[in-house]
Amino acid sequence: LSPVCLGSLRRAASINAEYMGNYVGDSNSVNLPKWRMTGTTGGLNKTQIRSVFWKVYLGALDPDSVSSWPQQLKQHREDYRLLRGKVMVDPSAADNVSVDFNNPLATGEESPWARFFEDNELCGVIRLDLERTYPDNDFFVTETAQTQMLNVLFTRCKTNPDVSYRQGMNEILAPLFLVVSQDCQERRGSDESDTYAVAVDADYVETRA
Repeated sequence: LSPVCLGSLRRAASINAEYMGNYVGDSNSVNLPKWRMTGTTGGLNKTQIRSVFWKVYLGALDPDSVSSWPQQLKQHREDYRLLRGKVMVDPSAADNVSVDFNNPLATGEESPWARFFEDNELCGVIRLDLERTYPDNDFFVTETAQTQMLNVLFTRCKTNPDVSYRQGMNEILAPLFLVVSQDCQERRGSDESDTYAVAVDADYVETRA
């Protein structure tokens, strides 16, 4: 875990109380107008659960079914895993492709190697930008952060080929990724029904970004 995540662990008890007491309470729904007001008046600067607010704002979590948030998050994370696996090509794993096309020297569009080299070139461009992203901030120079941000940007580009990658996308992702990382905590044995623990699970920083 990064130093940011370790710092979050020390604040776990107070953060959990804030989350369950002030924003959710004992009901199975959130007060959406209150949540929106918190965001528009700068209230999120005082909380360590900003990423949870963002999920509600963007419709990723149903504000009227808090108890189902763990299942919703599980589905979103699985969707991302499958999507990432689909866009990241491994030529050596290609099935039912003639050796005429499935080899590093093949240049035709049918060749999985052609796409592999094209993807590597795209990753190289993205990584160059990531290496220049807030270089004075220790968080962004870690291999873990750069790899996870690369995965997010690459997956986004491959699923939006009409736009693909544009310089500056790394600058948009960076503050979002930092906030998500600051919110993260280890599960420490909590079960799947623990809404708060699942929402800020440190194992899914990349997925949550």
